[in-house]
Amino acid sequence: MQIKLNFVSAGKAQLLEPLKTQFGEVHRFFVTDGFTFPWFVRWFHNPFGEGLLAAIWHDFALKTGRKKAHYEFFILLKSNGVPLWKAYIMWFCVWAYAKIKGLFL
Repeated sequence: MQIKLNFVSAGKAQLLEPLKTQFGEVHRFFVTDGFTFPWFVRWFHNPFGEGLLAAIWHDFALKTGRKKAHYEFFILLKSNGVPLWKAYIMWFCVWAYAKIKGLFL
């Protein structure tokens, strides 16, 4: 699946077409930063690389308050070609970040 994006600023892109997933649809013009990684981890995965659909859905799911956003992210990573070992690491990072962030709110 080809995801059509328009880069609107450094590290931010806007969807040019709606993005359909098994969990729902992300609307056209939604703005994403792809996979959100600190700069020093970008060697691990390209922010707009393989499994981008999962990253966009995860951004959308969090912004719209979906309760299983991290689980859906993991399922979409696996079903969109990200190796299982890498999908587990990526899922763990978003889960851990959410737990840590929740402690400081």
